[in-house]
Amino acid sequence: MLFKVSVCHHAHQEQMESSDLGVRPPADVLKCFDEFDWTHEISEAIELGRSATLSVEDATSPRLIWVGGYGDPKFPTFVSECSFPGMKKRLFGFLGEGMGVVELHTQEFDLRQARRAIELFVSNDDAGLRELYESP
Repeated sequence: MLFKVSVCHHAHQEQMESSDLGVRPPADVLKCFDEFDWTHEISEAIELGRSATLSVEDATSPRLIWVGGYGDPKFPTFVSECSFPGMKKRLFGFLGEGMGVVELHTQEFDLRQARRAIELFVSNDDAGLRELYESP
């Protein structure tokens, strides 16, 4: 399984600019997250009024995750969204389940949770992703 990795927004880039880091195997995706200088990027983002976001796209299916840090550069908070095909509740959960696009989001991850979300995504662990995003 391969993943397209992009830094969608270095703090110094314009809103629609990105840096394509190429198509990578799962271990390299986690390495990209670990090597991203979140402290520096968030510090710079505060000064420029922008954000820094790492995006990972499954190269073989319509699955996507991104994480973006903000707040205290030493203890950042992460916004994240993830989408993948799967079973989801229909009509507010009253009419059962059916296939669709599952969309998960949060504004409360810490660094460890943001990394775990990327790890679960590249491991294709959709149940783990649901649990992580739904936990308080």
